[in-house]
Amino acid sequence: MTKRYLVSTFLLFVVLLCWTLSSSIGSGGDTDHHLSSIWCAWGEDAKQCKDIATTEIGYSASVPYMFQMCDGRPIDFHPACEFVSEKLDMQRLRTSPPGSQGIYYKFMHMFIIQNVHLSVLLMRLFNSLVVAVLFFGAMKFCSGKNRLGVILGFLTTLISESIVTITSINPRSWAALGVIFSWAFLYELLTTNKQHWRKKVLAFLYILACLLPLSTRIDASTFLVFSNCLIVILIFIERNVAYRQFLRFGIGIVVFFPILIFLIPRLRAIFVVRSSPTYGQLQFLMMQLVHIPESIAQIWGYDVGQQGNGPGLIGLIGFGVFVLFLGQGLQEINRRQGWLMSLTATFIFITMYRGSLLVDSLVPLGGRYVLSLAAFFMGIVYVASEGSLAFLTKKGFCTSVVVALSIAHALALYSNIEFYTKRGQNIGFFDALSLRGNWWWNSWSSPNWVFIVGVISFMFFIKSTLDLLSNSITAEL
Repeated sequence: MTKRYLVSTFLLFVVLLCWTLSSSIGSGGDTDHHLSSIWCAWGEDAKQCKDIATTEIGYSASVPYMFQMCDGRPIDFHPACEFVSEKLDMQRLRTSPPGSQGIYYKFMHMFIIQNVHLSVLLMRLFNSLVVAVLFFGAMKFCSGKNRLGVILGFLTTLISESIVTITSINPRSWAALGVIFSWAFLYELLTTNKQHWRKKVLAFLYILACLLPLSTRIDASTFLVFSNCLIVILIFIERNVAYRQFLRFGIGIVVFFPILIFLIPRLRAIFVVRSSPTYGQLQFLMMQLVHIPESIAQIWGYDVGQQGNGPGLIGLIGFGVFVLFLGQGLQEINRRQGWLMSLTATFIFITMYRGSLLVDSLVPLGGRYVLSLAAFFMGIVYVASEGSLAFLTKKGFCTSVVVALSIAHALALYSNIEFYTKRGQNIGFFDALSLRGNWWWNSWSSPNWVFIVGVISFMFFIKSTLDLLSNSITAEL
């Protein structure tokens, strides 16, 4: 089975490789800030980062020329200006304050070489490798409903926001990955009775997964703690832990968290009770209740009006497949599933609500910020399930899922490449199916080959992964 796990992981890595090539280095709204922070992570340097200074909107620094800017954003991501040919050595970009660059930026600084494009490509490839390692670890060392839950959570949220995020240089890539996989390694570590070496591997994978969000974002670190606490509670319930022991654990959490919140200012800011200074409390609450579900749908690539985010069919298929697997996992719903789902859904809503308060907006922030919690939501349903999983052994069911996800992925990859090669002009009309255009990688390959290889690899990846899950379920039946 290990060879088959490796084949599936290799196919995933090829898919991620195609996504790393599918957009220019200026893709993403805050890419200028992230890249500048990476280049300046080790302090000022004559060639990589100099003249860090305060501006009206924060800090900026002079770094090697990367891309043209348009209205404060990389022009590739925001093509609202006229493209001009610039041959500058340095440019000023937003950056993090000196001494505030996180571990992520400092680590990524190691991949910097003289060629900016190759530097970014190396960073993206490393993040793709991290995804492959965690995926292989979950397939190989997790078992039963735990493996099924974490892999289905990963697969059903992969298209399209997740796959863009985890292959980017945005710190959210590490943040999301850690939350998606850490809880599964923790559950397996605390419940397995297998060989000692296996536990050592699980401990390594768990620590690796935890370090990813802890070294990037405070919100993701909060997600990490929440998901891991729910897993520990579930294990207590499964083991019929005595009431007193359970009470001690609960008291420990109640005492520990206030102390942690008090000691960490950034964490304390998250839990401060506040209200919107601009809108009425009831109006603000009602708007969030109505529109947060719409924002969460962004995880699967569906935005209201789309606005250049690709065909709405991508999101409809992605969300449909998510609901399909969710329904299968709840066929014989039990009380544990109900409570765990309710707690997770409430936490997601509170997170989105707090995000809207931070920016004082009636329109909730994008669902991309909670995509890892959506994956955990799927995972917790299967880990706590007591129903039959025979549906995964039916050939017709798996074939339908493979076809649906392959179509969604092909559309998502095509739309992503089309946007950047056509610089946002006349996209989504398929006036010329060829993706040839403004190709940013100085190589013999063309975006058409990237698209073809990515589509074929994804189809075989999904099929091989579902076959492996089906075989494991059959063996356990």
